[in-house]
Amino acid sequence: MTGLMNASKKYVLTVNCDELLHPDIVEITKQYFTKLPDSWVLRLSRKSLKYGDEASLKSPWEGVYNIDEIKTCGVSREDRNLCGKPNYLGEIPIAPLHNKLDPLYIFRGRKDQHGRHTENFDKKVWNNQILQATLTDIRDAMILFGPFKYFPFWCLDRLLGLSIQAKYYEKGKIIGHILPEPEQIRIEENPPEYRKTKRFYVFAELLLLKNHPQYGYLWNLILAQFASIPVRGISYIYRQLSGNKVQKNTNG
Repeated sequence: MTGLMNASKKYVLTVNCDELLHPDIVEITKQYFTKLPDSWVLRLSRKSLKYGDEASLKSPWEGVYNIDEIKTCGVSREDRNLCGKPNYLGEIPIAPLHNKLDPLYIFRGRKDQHGRHTENFDKKVWNNQILQATLTDIRDAMILFGPFKYFPFWCLDRLLGLSIQAKYYEKGKIIGHILPEPEQIRIEENPPEYRKTKRFYVFAELLLLKNHPQYGYLWNLILAQFASIPVRGISYIYRQLSGNKVQKNTNG
């Protein structure tokens, strides 16, 4: 978060240290925001690769296309079927934060995260002006009273992506676009011994409710995560026991 607050340029992109970006990403970003200066966010087209696939990771990147010549498509128009095809920028609508609180999500799980909208911040180019204002809100939300502050086990990705949209919410607004293929970012899977597990964001994302308690979508998000705690606990215990059993068998 400190690194993001120190960002001073017009646009910001965050990626992991083991992800590869198109060498012309600056030119791609410049073309996009020149064409669509009111956009908040540009999502990169991704290519996921198996761990150790060095040939694909290091293969030549395709040249930059002219974004001025690319048409847009999406949910706000009748041409949504063209999204995902070459030479089309797919619209990204704002998350439907106006959705009503649905307590039954505790039992049946969330469904309102599905769709063309985005929740996460990472691997996208964002307008830094709205980012900085949102970071200030999150920083201030950590203050409980006096010198006491709340520092959650940090999961900034979804907290930041949804905080931006909640701060500037306009129902149905198109906030950005997804670039078409070929890819602008290559993502290698984790090694087999470090396979991804489901992350638990809720203790960071409680800050969403502190700043924006009026949105049912955010309540649904938090309630669904709390409801998953028993299942996650059982899953964690199972993984620990399975790991210990494998280690014992290996040691003979």
